[in-house]
Amino acid sequence: MKILAISPFSTAGASTSRVYNLLKNLDDEVLLVLPYEDRYGVSSTEKWFYFPLQKKSFGNILSWWLRTMKKMREFRPDIIHVLKPHLFTLPPALAYKTFFGGKIVFDCDEWDPDTLSDNKENWLKIQLTTFLAKAAMALSDSILYSNRLILEEKIPARYHKKCVYLTNGVNTREFKPRIIRHSRFTFLYMGMLKKIDHILPLVDAAAALKKDLPNAKCVIVGGGEKEEELKRIVEEKGLAKIFEFKGMQPHQKLPQIIAETDALVIPFMNLPGIRYQSNVKLFEYMASGKPIVATDVGEIKHILDGAGYVVTVGKPDEMAQTLKKIYEDPEHAAKRAYAARKLAEEKYDWKTLSKKLKETYQKTTKK
Repeated sequence: MKILAISPFSTAGASTSRVYNLLKNLDDEVLLVLPYEDRYGVSSTEKWFYFPLQKKSFGNILSWWLRTMKKMREFRPDIIHVLKPHLFTLPPALAYKTFFGGKIVFDCDEWDPDTLSDNKENWLKIQLTTFLAKAAMALSDSILYSNRLILEEKIPARYHKKCVYLTNGVNTREFKPRIIRHSRFTFLYMGMLKKIDHILPLVDAAAALKKDLPNAKCVIVGGGEKEEELKRIVEEKGLAKIFEFKGMQPHQKLPQIIAETDALVIPFMNLPGIRYQSNVKLFEYMASGKPIVATDVGEIKHILDGAGYVVTVGKPDEMAQTLKKIYEDPEHAAKRAYAARKLAEEKYDWKTLSKKLKETYQKTTKK
C-alpha cells in the first residue's frame, strides 16, 4: 500500500508532527508532502519528505498545486492523507482522486474554524476554513477525529460511519519517568505563548500558592508574541521570583526539563478552539510519570481517566490547593502519575496509534 500525506505546515508545527509520528511507524511506502519553511519554522528532512516549495505563501499556491500533483502522479498513492481543511491540502487531493483514483482520509486533528476564531483571525479566513472542512467531510472516504467532541458536536451524523477516533500520542521511549534533584517545589507549563487568556489562571494560582509555599517555582517553557506581556503581568503581581521563563526549547530537551519538576500543569480556559483539540503536551506529561493538574476542558478528563488531578476552569485557588496537596502527599501523587504513565504506554504510544491508522487505511482501500 502506498500512502501520501499532505500537510500545509512544516514539521515545526504540531499538526505535521502528528502525521510524521504516525507515518514513520508504518512498514508501507509513504511520502509526506509539506513546505520546507513557514511561520512555524524550518522542517527537518527525511528521505520520504517532498517539499514542493522552499517557503510557503499564498502567492505561490499554484506552483504548490502543480508540483504536488506531478509528484502524486509519479508516486501513485492508494491513500491520500489530508491534514487540515486547507487550500494547500484539499484541492490537490480532490483533483488527484477525481482524475486518477485513490482514497482520501481527512485528518481532523482539531476544529480549525474555532482555533482560528480563538486566534482572532479574519472573518473571511474562518469562513473559508469552515467551507473546506465541510467539503473535506463530504468528499473524503474516511475521517480521523482526534477529540470525541468533534464527532459529537461538529461532524454531521450522516458521516459518522466513516469516522475513526485517533488521538494524538507520545513516544514513551523518549518521554519516560526520570527524577533530577532540585531544591524547590516546581511546577511546569509547556506551550506556545500566542495567547495568554488560558495561562493567566496559572499566574493567579501561583500567587495563591505563594502564601502556603513561598519557595515554590513555576517554570514556563514556550515562546510567542505574548511572552513579554506575560512577563510584565508576573512582574506587576510581584511574582518574578516564583516564575522562570525558559523560552522556546528543542523538543529533545523537554524530557530533561520535565524531570526537574514536581508537577505538570494544563491551566486552559474553555475556549472553543482548545475544547476540540487533542493537545500533545497532555500525552507527553502522562508518559513522563509526573503528577498532572489540568482544568476540565474538552476531553482532558476522559483521557486522564482518573490518573491526574482535574480542576474547575477559572478557579485558580482550586489549582493552588491541588498543587499544595501534591506537595504534602507525594505518595498519593506518585500513584496517579504511575497510572498516567501506564495509560500512555498502553493506549497513547505513537506505535499503538499507528497500528490503528494502518487498519483504517486498509479498510478505506476496500470501500
